[in-house]
Amino acid sequence: MRFFWSLLFFAGYVMFLGPPRAYEIAEKQRANRGELASQPLWVVLLVEAMFRGVLLVGVATIVESFLGKAWYSWLRIDQSVAVLLVAGLIHMLVYYLVFKSRQRRRKAMVGRVYRLLRNIGYAMTPGLAVVTIFLAFDRLKATPDLTEDDLYTTYAVTTVIFLVIGMVEALLVKRRPSGLGSVV
Repeated sequence: MRFFWSLLFFAGYVMFLGPPRAYEIAEKQRANRGELASQPLWVVLLVEAMFRGVLLVGVATIVESFLGKAWYSWLRIDQSVAVLLVAGLIHMLVYYLVFKSRQRRRKAMVGRVYRLLRNIGYAMTPGLAVVTIFLAFDRLKATPDLTEDDLYTTYAVTTVIFLVIGMVEALLVKRRPSGLGSVV
């Protein structure tokens, strides 16, 4: 079971869905006197973002090799990767701005703000799965009939639904976000 959780964590980390680990990386670098030991947190976060971006693009390249160019293009994997990158960068920016601001007086409020802004970024991702499934079924039909408008509408509706769910969750849940380790 531990392997499954490790694999799930790695998949979320590569797809920019998991929280950044810049704080933990910076702490380990300082303890071990590593290359990033003297760098401010924003530099460590930038290095981590570049590393995760390279991993995500590498995974997209492997997926393209596996699926073939026709399916890869039909399923619009490049657009999905771009959305994942944007959602991940929003998450990383929120992480840095909220948790590394000098005003850490009200930890409960900081947790809520982080959760709300993180959920806004996360709301962008479920629509990718829905649209990809629709595209896959459409491709298997003799005459595909999904239009760009259909795809954008489906994506937008899914995103709005998850945006509302995320906002409600941010307002109702009181516990500290569990994926942040020792940051808060």
